[in-house]
Amino acid sequence: MVLSVIVPYYNADRFIGALLDTLLDQDLSPEDYEIIVVDDGSAEEPVVLKRYVAEHPNIAYVRQDNAGPSMARNHGLALARGEWVYFCDADDFVQRQVYGGIVESASRNHLDVAVCDRVLLSPDDPPPGNPRRNFDRLS
Repeated sequence: MVLSVIVPYYNADRFIGALLDTLLDQDLSPEDYEIIVVDDGSAEEPVVLKRYVAEHPNIAYVRQDNAGPSMARNHGLALARGEWVYFCDADDFVQRQVYGGIVESASRNHLDVAVCDRVLLSPDDPPPGNPRRNFDRLS
């Protein structure tokens, strides 16, 4: 397993589909990465999330009593099997077809941590266009 993506989740069923669509459209084989969604005691039923879990074997869903997003991330980290770990939130989305380049560059350069740029958007903003794909800019 190359990569574990950990997503803390709390009453985010209205957002999770958009995130999972981007997480599933990556340049890694589904067998090479897992998506671990940790429900932090949501009050609402995660209908959309459970549909994705049923359709995609590389998505795992676990539930814990409400303890906050840091504890949810730690719970996911305890379950992670990947050589690399990526954290994102349930209302984020990730650039499509990017994880393979990040993991390859981080591995080739013997990095301990890889940090990517981010773009802050309001709910009405469209997703950004073409991303910069410079996986070799190291600092």
